Amino acid sequence: LAAAASLPLRERLRLLQPGPSAPSRHPPAVIRRKLKRPRREEGSGEQRLAPARRANKNHPAVVSSRIPVPRFRETFGPAKYRPRDPRFEEPSGQLDDAAFRASYSFLEERQREEEESLRRTLKRAKSEATRRRLQAELSRIVQQAKQRERHDKLQQALREHRNEQRERVEKGAKPFYLKRSAVKKLALENRFEELRKSGKLTRHLERKRKRNAAKERRWLPSRREAPQEG
Repeated sequence: LAAAASLPLRERLRLLQPGPSAPSRHPPAVIRRKLKRPRREEGSGEQRLAPARRANKNHPAVVSSRIPVPRFRETFGPAKYRPRDPRFEEPSGQLDDAAFRASYSFLEERQREEEESLRRTLKRAKSEATRRRLQAELSRIVQQAKQRERHDKLQQALREHRNEQRERVEKGAKPFYLKRSAVKKLALENRFEELRKSGKLTRHLERKRKRNAAKERRWLPSRREAPQEG
């Protein structure tokens, strides 16, 4: 009994269990833990050993020296070069359309001079290929000028609307802010007014009607032909 009392509680419980039980060679307090071999990671290519677990979360992670060095390592090189224009970047501030147009107004003057030069060259051109190329370039410049003019008219209308709302606020009324749909509607009204003054409104509506009819025709089911009797 004295010998049993000196045994640890774990050994005494094992002796009380039914069945043969051999005494342990070493006391449980001094039994060494068997270090688990690190498991292999599942991945494509080389099978690498996972790093062993840390004894404490505050200890640094130690990698076993038996792990082979991979042939291809993940390296982080220099960042990819991306050109940027400070005129249109957010850190440079918001775009002031009026200041931008004033700073680059010389480009519009050059474009008008280029348009006149193309018209003179087009009259003297004799080759059909040269005439087509000059006509395409001239059409591009004219279209850009018209688009710029429409943009100026829309901005002018928006400025007038903001001035009216500013006067309403000064009188004590609540301001009314235009939604995107209202801005699009205003741009469409300016476009139709421009076409009406130039006398091209009817032609524009006819071309738009044909374009819409062609789009709807694509969704119509094709007509089945009756089988021919032989």
